[in-house]
Amino acid sequence: MEDRLAGASGMVKPGLTDQRRLAGLGNLLADEICWRARIAPRWRCPVCQQT
Repeated sequence: MEDRLAGASGMVKPGLTDQRRLAGLGNLLADEICWRARIAPRWRCPVCQQT
């Protein structure tokens, strides 16, 4: 999943629900991923990169 989302720009949730990057991940799962990772869905994707 990390490889598929690498280089993504824009907000986190639309990046997760983009079917071209990750097929089958719907709205509910995207919300759950953000919740468990303690990431605001409106954050921009570079914030989520590992250090």
